[in-house]
Amino acid sequence: YKRGNEGQREQVVKEATDEMNLIFREIEGVNRKFNEELSGLNEENANSVRLELGHPSNVLLSAGIPDKPLMLYGNKLLKKVQKHNFEIKDVRNLPMSLEHPIAVFDGSHSNSYAVLTEMQINGKNVLVSIETNKQGEVDFNIISSVFGKNDKGVIKWVIDGKLKYVDKGKTLPYISASAPIADATYKKELSDATKIVENFENPTVEQGKITRTIEDLSSSLHTPVKIARTLDDVSDTAAKRAIEQGRSVKAWFDPNTGEVVVYLPNATDVNDAVKSVLHEVVGHKGLREMLVSKEVKGAEERRMAFDNAMMELYRQLPIEVRNEIADIAVRSYGGDVSIAMDEYLAEQAEKNEIPSWWNKVVATIRDLLRKFGIDVKLSENDVRYLLWESQRKLRNSGNPIDVARETVMRDKLGI
Repeated sequence: YKRGNEGQREQVVKEATDEMNLIFREIEGVNRKFNEELSGLNEENANSVRLELGHPSNVLLSAGIPDKPLMLYGNKLLKKVQKHNFEIKDVRNLPMSLEHPIAVFDGSHSNSYAVLTEMQINGKNVLVSIETNKQGEVDFNIISSVFGKNDKGVIKWVIDGKLKYVDKGKTLPYISASAPIADATYKKELSDATKIVENFENPTVEQGKITRTIEDLSSSLHTPVKIARTLDDVSDTAAKRAIEQGRSVKAWFDPNTGEVVVYLPNATDVNDAVKSVLHEVVGHKGLREMLVSKEVKGAEERRMAFDNAMMELYRQLPIEVRNEIADIAVRSYGGDVSIAMDEYLAEQAEKNEIPSWWNKVVATIRDLLRKFGIDVKLSENDVRYLLWESQRKLRNSGNPIDVARETVMRDKLGI
């Protein structure tokens, strides 16, 4: 609203309040239903009971948990009740507790999260383990464990850099509560954890989506990707200097670790982050190797799909263009037209004027990426740069002339 416009300000406040009240009423309803179904849970019906906890709150979304319903199976809960010696009724109001947790951490394995809540069991704060993209359960976030967590384990997670989200108003008192009875070593750990929490910057909901998407992309491409949430997470001197100078550096390849690094504050949205990762991976592997690498599941089928797409595109090109590509195939690639297409398209991408049939190339590359599970919106210039970069792999050469050419091409295409 415009400063000084009291009517607009009141309208914005009212709309925000109405939205918060609606969300609260929704979670109240979910919580009530959960408690009702929980009260009827027993050993006889445990295998057929599925306890629904609604969708993740904004807190959980910002930590990277997908926006899918949370589900807890009755038989899983009974196993945790027996293993950790508590009663079913101890987890009443669990949906409400997950709305505003103390902190969220990376889980013990990929696609898992650990959520520390204010709810207590046997004098310990309840930890809820959530698994995402679990095989056979892709439509839900599955709660795999619920129990009272020892505070020392939580402090270690903070020190180990596992924090994804933290409520400082709840976490700092949680840490300090252990100080009076701590020995010298543990007091040092508590002090270290306190500093980490005080300096931690919580991600936005959009940044949570970016993190989740990039983690999935990293897995599907068999390429490690590190998310740098703050400048302190950036170890590459050149990248750090560029960011400090105000340049919009979004991603780079770290030759020391073999990782692609994404600087989260500079990623505008999910699509922007995915494109940035693709540019880096293609720059080091090439488009073909990225999509059909032997490390990727179903590599042979993917290779055939890639080759078929290139051949289908080849058949759509003008006869004089096909002749040029055929000559390259015979001269350099043992007659393999599909691979010759890679070189020819890269050459066309570098030219100032692109050919009239280039829209067919753009459509083919977009379709290929979608077929291989990479959901990204690419402009014509994005596709040009990916194809040019794929053939050159400039960042692998280390040659200053090649690096300069890369910079010129990025500027030319606005990448």
